[in-house]
Amino acid sequence: MHPTSITCVALAAFTAAVGAFYLYLYRRRPASREYLPFALLCLCVACYDAFAAGLYDSESLAEGIVWQRMQLGAMTALAALLSWFIGVFTGRPRDPVIRGAIVWFGLLLAASLFAGPALTLSAANPIVLQVDVPFLPTVTYYEAAMGPIYQLAGLSALLLFPYLLWCLYDRWRRTRDRLMLPALTGLVIYFMGVVSDLLVSLRVYEFVYVSEYAFLGITVAMTYALLENYVAVQAAYERLNAGLELQVRERTAEIAETLARVKKLEGIVPICMSCKRIRDDQSSWHLLETYLSEHTDAMFSHGVCPQCKEKFIREFEQKKKKLEA
Repeated sequence: MHPTSITCVALAAFTAAVGAFYLYLYRRRPASREYLPFALLCLCVACYDAFAAGLYDSESLAEGIVWQRMQLGAMTALAALLSWFIGVFTGRPRDPVIRGAIVWFGLLLAASLFAGPALTLSAANPIVLQVDVPFLPTVTYYEAAMGPIYQLAGLSALLLFPYLLWCLYDRWRRTRDRLMLPALTGLVIYFMGVVSDLLVSLRVYEFVYVSEYAFLGITVAMTYALLENYVAVQAAYERLNAGLELQVRERTAEIAETLARVKKLEGIVPICMSCKRIRDDQSSWHLLETYLSEHTDAMFSHGVCPQCKEKFIREFEQKKKKLEA
């Protein structure tokens, strides 16, 4: 196995583990919608890295074209998944450009699966590229020139990526969300890697393919951003729980205090049937309003009810008549 293949396999394993982790998080927390597209994106990149390892180990043109075809198909699917993730991550799931990109790359992927070699990859247009890498054995790429479908997919990706970068920047500009900056940095690194690979494929210059390594920037940046968001949500949840617990404790104390006051008036209260004074535990007699004021928060003001008013008037008139007689 070529040393570069070992690196690609390691990257594939790491990216697949990240994808599986976020797929598990999405299953547990489906409300976090960005987890699903990011998980599928990582799994797609893991496939791309595995196909890259196969390309590095190819020893013939026919074998290399098989791996190259799978690589380009994975890259086309990757563009659709990246558009989906950026749309959800930046709050633009209904953006017409992003939706159109997802559909467009889906159609290109379907076309590449059913189109003939003349439109995709043909052994009649071989490209055998040898690249010397410092401290490593010479890398030999057994490939074919990209047909119109893959060329169109590459050109579409080059046109799309600046818009995805602008979506991240616009979200950061409007919200000042610091999590947009590592995502923006990771996407810039990956974009530069894809541009380099396309230029190498078009024989503009000779160099090793780097997009499988460049995507590591997106993986690390997005993982950091999503984990930071997850931690922030958990912290907010804990603060909410602490506030609710404090309110419950305060309300419980108020209820306990109220019950304590109410209990003071429970049981049989001795009251004079004539003057309505109340006897306490020390056998002392108190006015009704005095007793209630001491044992509750009630306050009293004096007045005369209609019945007593009539009674006082009758008594007054009777006394007046007696005096006049």
